[in-house]
Amino acid sequence: MRTLGFIQQTCDAVEMQRCIGALNSAGVPTESIQIESNLDELLKSITSGDTIYVCHISEMGDSIQQIFSAIGIIIEKGARICSLNDRWITDIDQKGLLPLIIKSIAELNREIISKQTKIGLKKARKNGKRLGRPSGKNKSGLF
Repeated sequence: MRTLGFIQQTCDAVEMQRCIGALNSAGVPTESIQIESNLDELLKSITSGDTIYVCHISEMGDSIQQIFSAIGIIIEKGARICSLNDRWITDIDQKGLLPLIIKSIAELNREIISKQTKIGLKKARKNGKRLGRPSGKNKSGLF
């Protein structure tokens, strides 16, 4: 029975430090936190009785299908998943389950879209792409 943490490598340094602190506060030792670009290595290494902590469930994949697939593998191996900011993963009861699941999937989808947009903007800036509204008119009077 191990307590493991996972942080997706694509998050920025400030968010990463915030997540490490939150995982430490939840009882995950720093040496047990894996910072990787995907969850594959962690999924291979988990065993029955392990508990995997993440700050946001959206860190577990780039699509809802990947996230639910990872959750399925974790449950199938007899491990437990705990998301610090998405309590619906661990606090599900039978009352109002369907509306809760639909709401959670919609929130998860918004998080994934936001994350992918931020990654794309970061890459564009890194490649020298000028973002935003174009500056005023040129000498010919056209934009």
